[in-house]
Amino acid sequence: MDGIFSTFLDELAQFASADDDVESAPVARKMRVPGAPIITMARRAPPPPLSRSATPLTGRNQVLVPSQNWDWSTSANGSIPTNQFYLADNLPQSTQNGSEFASSSDSFSKNYRLFLDMIDVATFPASVGLQQAKQRITAPTSSPASGTAPPGWTKIMPAGVLRWAPNWVASQTSKNWTNEAITKPPGKPQTIRISFKAGGQPSAVARDLITNHPTTQPERLLRTFSGVSITAKNWGKITLSPGDWFESGLLQVGQSYMKNPEMFFGSSGLLRGRVSAFYVGFDVSLKFSSDQNLTQAQQSSITQNRDLELLGIPLALDQTSSDLTGSMPTIAYTQTRKSPEIIAVEIETYPLIGT
Repeated sequence: MDGIFSTFLDELAQFASADDDVESAPVARKMRVPGAPIITMARRAPPPPLSRSATPLTGRNQVLVPSQNWDWSTSANGSIPTNQFYLADNLPQSTQNGSEFASSSDSFSKNYRLFLDMIDVATFPASVGLQQAKQRITAPTSSPASGTAPPGWTKIMPAGVLRWAPNWVASQTSKNWTNEAITKPPGKPQTIRISFKAGGQPSAVARDLITNHPTTQPERLLRTFSGVSITAKNWGKITLSPGDWFESGLLQVGQSYMKNPEMFFGSSGLLRGRVSAFYVGFDVSLKFSSDQNLTQAQQSSITQNRDLELLGIPLALDQTSSDLTGSMPTIAYTQTRKSPEIIAVEIETYPLIGT
């Protein structure tokens, strides 16, 4: 996103290493590998044992504009929140590190099934395992209202209609995490810093926010200040993991037994990547900063509106944390609705072997 992040990756990596969530910690360590090794595999080479962690992975971070309120809840036995499914199952439009996150309407699980069908089963050395993988990604034939979900499957309820869906497991529920965030002491300070200018021009995120809020208070803030720091009373990293329907080892091995692996892998492939985690903040604060003095007219204009919405978060002016009169002026706003907000996501990518 035009270089908007100054310390985003480093600080989120530090946060992940300090996370005391025992379920997400091993995944966080794996995602922080800065450059996964390229594995070259000869065609028809004996495959490694199938494993859900065999494919080289690359962790990339993207910010949400606007943020999303994390208020997911289940509505039926054996189901998961519909928002959880779509955030995990819809492919990101881009896997570029630092981009603004946008979800596509393309399904990762459907494309994974198509990938399995494209593998040459006659030459694949683990044909039995391949057939089992195809069975696990096949939707149940029973009614979701009365049937029991087989391994790897769950239920969602889009538009009030119950249906089967491949399971995507979140490391915590929004209700449990929010209850903990309300009661536990503040965590270690973590900050996402976004620059509003890149190469002397407004950055992509600044242009997007100005477009979303024409002639409003956010526009004055964005044009007056050079950047914003986003902090929270508590941060959380919530992992999203596929269920038993998914074998990531096949993504690596299967490339050597199909005619057109480039159709699925790489930056524009049908299996280019997925949302593997998201970062949620509770009791969010934003502090805008500038590297030049503000005139009295600028100060008066900026403080006219004490309430605004930025990044989709309702905010109120925090006078005690603001100082517009110094050589490094700042103005701070705090979240008026004390609720968890999804600020950024982590993208797990699946590269084309040999590239």
